[in-house]
Amino acid sequence: MTYAQAREQVLACLASRGWKVATRDQNGRALKVPHATSPDGWLRLWFKPQAVHFTEGNQHSAQHARSLWVDIRHGGPTVVDQINRAFKRSY
Repeated sequence: MTYAQAREQVLACLASRGWKVATRDQNGRALKVPHATSPDGWLRLWFKPQAVHFTEGNQHSAQHARSLWVDIRHGGPTVVDQINRAFKRSY
């Protein structure tokens, strides 16, 4: 599975669990860095090329995102389980 395919699968899995997923801007153009925000707004995952970064709290900026060690090519549910363990939350 390619990174792009895995990213789409993970984003779909997150959306099915209530995350707000953003892949397009207001004009319908693809975002350079798609992101997903947890249902409580506390965590945002940034899907940069070949890597996943995160921000925590109530202010999210790709500029302040930190690297998250996760291999999204394992598939959506597995990645969400890894995220739950990493942040000690249940999403």
